[in-house]
Amino acid sequence: MPNHSDLETLLAPFQPALGPYRERFAVSPVGDGTELIPAAALLDRPVLSAAVERARQVYQAPDLRVAASLWNKHYNAALLPGVLSAMTLLGVSVNAAIANTSIVLRNGLPIALWVHDLSDLAVYPHRLPYPRTGFAREYRSVPDLQRAVLAGLVNGHLELVIDRLHGLARVPREILWGNAGNLCADLYDRIAACNGVEEAAAEDRRALLDLPASAVLGDPNPLYRSVRYEQPEESGLIGASRVRRTCCLRYRLPDSDPCYVCPLLTSTERAALVKQCVVA
Repeated sequence: MPNHSDLETLLAPFQPALGPYRERFAVSPVGDGTELIPAAALLDRPVLSAAVERARQVYQAPDLRVAASLWNKHYNAALLPGVLSAMTLLGVSVNAAIANTSIVLRNGLPIALWVHDLSDLAVYPHRLPYPRTGFAREYRSVPDLQRAVLAGLVNGHLELVIDRLHGLARVPREILWGNAGNLCADLYDRIAACNGVEEAAAEDRRALLDLPASAVLGDPNPLYRSVRYEQPEESGLIGASRVRRTCCLRYRLPDSDPCYVCPLLTSTERAALVKQCVVA
């Protein structure tokens, strides 16, 4: 049966391409300078309020809405990349339902995901680039794999946290879902650049971001069209730029630089930031 270290080993050849999203599975519950909190504990208002307040202090955010959105971006970066990468690059389903996970914190902010129980790992063997041994079962189709992963990850975890954040800070759900969608788009842009996984990346990206409704993510799909891609007006820029549908409110931080995916920018302003490599 694969364990936490095995997951990181299986993903190791792809880690360089994942950039800031690499090594988001914790291989041990805690390490130097980190602490662990059960993800389900964040559904309790006082616990979530303390977590958002920590982000407000770190960022010197002007109000709770800004702090909640920025904390949510850290949370998404801890929760989503490892599980989605395992699904797309390995064909492996990880149960990331909120009751089966804890969040690794450093300086009070989420940095990685600890999965309590990996005994039910299953695989879609046509994606796994290694001999398939030790898995609980096999999926017969890509939709079966996607349903297994996204039901726990999105419906059974991400949606619950977003609802609590909205209730706590009154930050619009569209902003919070936009945070998740923007991360997914960036992650899949990176995954698509890996050799031999283009088809899998396209299939999973479509299930997450390109369907207005789905049996797993609901009708309407809250991640649908979270981003668009804008062609550069200047010939010297390489490729299209990703643009969010909603702003994450980062621009309201004191002395903050804008991010190039912000929908509040003009095309000219975005092109200037892309040249400077200012990344969200």
